[in-house]
Amino acid sequence: MSSRPPSYNHTPRRAPGLRAAVAAVAFLAVVSPAGAAAQEADPWPMAGRDPAHTATADAPAPPYREVWTSDVGLGGPLAGPAVARDVVVVVTERGVVGLDPATGEPRWEASRAEGPAGPPAVAGDLVVHTSGSGSATAVVARTLTDGRELWRAFVDSEVGSGLVAADGLVYAATAAGELIALHAETGEEEWRSDVGGRLEATPAVADGLVLVASEEPSTGVATVFALDAATGGDPEWRFATPGPAVPASAPASADGRAVVATSDGMVRALNLDGGGEAWTADVRAAVSARQVPAASAPFVVADRLHLYALEPEGGEERWTFLLADLAELPGGRRNTLSPASPAVLGGAAVIGDTSGTLSAIDLASGRRVWRRDLGSGPLGPVAASGDLLYATTLGSGGSVTALEHDPSGTLIDEPSPTTVFPLRAVLNFALAALGLGLVAFGLSRLALRRGPAS
Repeated sequence: MSSRPPSYNHTPRRAPGLRAAVAAVAFLAVVSPAGAAAQEADPWPMAGRDPAHTATADAPAPPYREVWTSDVGLGGPLAGPAVARDVVVVVTERGVVGLDPATGEPRWEASRAEGPAGPPAVAGDLVVHTSGSGSATAVVARTLTDGRELWRAFVDSEVGSGLVAADGLVYAATAAGELIALHAETGEEEWRSDVGGRLEATPAVADGLVLVASEEPSTGVATVFALDAATGGDPEWRFATPGPAVPASAPASADGRAVVATSDGMVRALNLDGGGEAWTADVRAAVSARQVPAASAPFVVADRLHLYALEPEGGEERWTFLLADLAELPGGRRNTLSPASPAVLGGAAVIGDTSGTLSAIDLASGRRVWRRDLGSGPLGPVAASGDLLYATTLGSGGSVTALEHDPSGTLIDEPSPTTVFPLRAVLNFALAALGLGLVAFGLSRLALRRGPAS
């Protein structure tokens, strides 16, 4: 489908008295997907910022103030944005929108078939996103300049997680358990590997491997697979949890290790060379497959209630912050972290929650130093570019908000409320029981089909 002039009701809202800041983008040399020439790096081109999901950028420190807010329409955003050199791209329920990073004004708008979607990914001069649902799901590539469609590749099953672009390939993980690599310039399928289960989390690419977490509905076991990023084929290695542990977060990688959080309460660091456990941290987490850890120093991992900072070498817990407000909010809302993911910006872990509150937790102390209510809907992952960071309110009526450092703002010093480990234990027990229930249901269905023994 080709792009068309913006037709939705768009009025960027500016904070009173604030002049719209122009983002100063820091450029690095990278190679284009075709490998032909060096080009300037995109500031936040995909979920987790880069293929390994470091989710870390030299960005403004808190406190922040609003620069602009754009009501993107088209059914509202479904995930956090991708930020290229001169456009912010967000996927909505019925479309894809490119915004001017400095002003929030629309650059272009294109339609998409309704269906699940994670954050888009920038690959060279293209942005790729998913469109449609079920067997009609496709990965679509558009030009960053005007949103014009260049190619469309059908992947035969839903892709609910973010796309990842690396070394000229685009990786998509499907609900049918397949990991698919597409040529970034043409959309031609390079390889497809069936690892089984359901792939709900965003893949990661590091050290020549593509990593993906699979969930087996019949047993509740979560398995991390590592495949050759260039050729696919049989897994180089796999690591399976010893019992029910779904859902699992996306993998994130740094220093030769992949970190993944699972709902058996564990965060595990797996060696990229062989897949053995480097360390485990029992944080009693109850995670979401939409969450992407930040492979920073320290590692920052979120579950549905808490934010954790873990030391990269041994997994020791530096601090835990309870971000969930268990009291019911107006409209029946509760303040929990799903489906947000942390970003490490300006010495703080920045994350949103389902109540619409954006928070900054100081990396050194683990204390909240800034917070702001951005709206009534859940917040997706944030992205950053130069002097600005971008937060997306998800759902119908959602919006994209750009914030900058506020030199006249005030920091707060808020310790974590009491950590609610008993509630997490209940959540983990429920997840384990669900896995066992699915097994029992499957066995009973099988017995019914076979009929009574003769």
